[in-house]
Amino acid sequence: MPNQDETRQGDPAKLSEILGKILKYQNTLPDGRSVELDELKRERILSPEDLEFMSAHSVTYKPRKSFAYRRGGYVLKMTTENGYISSGLKGEPLEHRSKLRNFPLIIERLFAIPESGDELLLLIKFPEDDWIGVLPGIIIFNIRSDSWRQRLPAIRATALELGFEPTQDYESQESHALIHHIPRDAASMSAAVTALLSRGCGFSDEAELTYSSPALDEA
Repeated sequence: MPNQDETRQGDPAKLSEILGKILKYQNTLPDGRSVELDELKRERILSPEDLEFMSAHSVTYKPRKSFAYRRGGYVLKMTTENGYISSGLKGEPLEHRSKLRNFPLIIERLFAIPESGDELLLLIKFPEDDWIGVLPGIIIFNIRSDSWRQRLPAIRATALELGFEPTQDYESQESHALIHHIPRDAASMSAAVTALLSRGCGFSDEAELTYSSPALDEA
């Protein structure tokens, strides 16, 4: 029998067991569609004990299409005294390439999706491990290479022109982090990020950028 701590905090093995039942059922479906919790209850895929466990431990269930499991991200997330435990399949998100002139539409599409916590992310990657991360209301520059460090003054200047003061701007052992808070609505985020990429980073409208966004892939 589980001890008192396991009962209070939740058993990760039970979370994995529930995930296994969901995946087994989903693999029987011909279209690989996502499955809502109501269907799992209706088809008796999850037992009353499973559902009681999920309720008792504030387990969040995120329905996902079958192909999305290979890209990582959580399916079940359980609240604990020390934070949370998530359960899913490890994987890498798909990478896409698009010209900068298409990014306003990409960004607006992404941030028009109802927020889903830490999964609502646009990651723009560059060859020398430099990257830009865009989350609701935040843009993060993680700069490692000398060529990107030379762009920092223009990025800072553009942000100030747009009215954005940096919330963090510091050098670590391997990289420089520059973080700005920007408006959270989709249209304003699109305009801000596009301006920082073009005027700040120096990309032309025809420049092709590599990006990934699991939330867009599943939309």
